[in-house]
Amino acid sequence: MRYIVGDIGNTSTKICILNDKFKIIKSLDFTTNRIYKNNYLKKVLKNYLNKKINPNFLFSSVVPVAMKEIKKKFKSTKYNFFEIKEFDLKKIIKLFVKNK
Repeated sequence: MRYIVGDIGNTSTKICILNDKFKIIKSLDFTTNRIYKNNYLKKVLKNYLNKKINPNFLFSSVVPVAMKEIKKKFKSTKYNFFEIKEFDLKKIIKLFVKNK
């Protein structure tokens, strides 16, 4: 099984394809403005979207408009996009900080 994770920043976007051991197989880097172009992301990812890919993608984004655009363009497909902001990380990760 392969996984897709991404980071959407103000100037650039990075998408990585991971193998089943979570090692990076392929890394794609492009400017964030291209997300708004006609189906640019679908064209870039079409070679990697196959039966071996997990349909749930994990993204981190500081540009909410770009993430909304991606979700809108992939709405009619079987792929789901999740943002790290959507998860309650306090339930998943426990941090212990000592004050000195």
